[in-house]
Amino acid sequence: MRSTSAVDRYLARALALLAAPGAGALLDPLCGSGTIVVKARLARPEAEAAGVDVEPGAIAAATLNADAAGVSAAFRVADAGGLPIGAGTLDAVATNPPWGLRVSAAGALRGGFDRFWAELARVLADEGRAVVLLPGATRVPGRAGLEVVERTAVRVAGRLADVVVLERRHS
Repeated sequence: MRSTSAVDRYLARALALLAAPGAGALLDPLCGSGTIVVKARLARPEAEAAGVDVEPGAIAAATLNADAAGVSAAFRVADAGGLPIGAGTLDAVATNPPWGLRVSAAGALRGGFDRFWAELARVLADEGRAVVLLPGATRVPGRAGLEVVERTAVRVAGRLADVVVLERRHS
């Protein structure tokens, strides 16, 4: 896989498995080079995994990475602040939003994460789960229907980060 460290690859697999512990479909709405999607497909070849990203270059890289890994996955250009997905249709989301270190925020994230959180609440099915890797101490605002069920501190490339697990509750 291109442009990922060993830590990124192992953590990407863990995020994917935590989000979709069964054989359900998974979406990475900020897929970048597709690491989480590819690791999800390698861990569970029978499960569907797809990714979207606002940057066409990222989608091209994700497609190349999936091909190189020998897995099939659907990638398309879309903004995480306005996903082309019906309300309440996703069972699992796993993602690592840009932290502004290697990649800057684009699209809806440029103005902050509010639209992203609203989109997660909109697209997740009841009992759906999202796993998000965030810079340490990032505030996760309360959103109707989304509940933080776990938050675990980890170190990624020497930086403090949080693996945040959110679930969609009946509203």
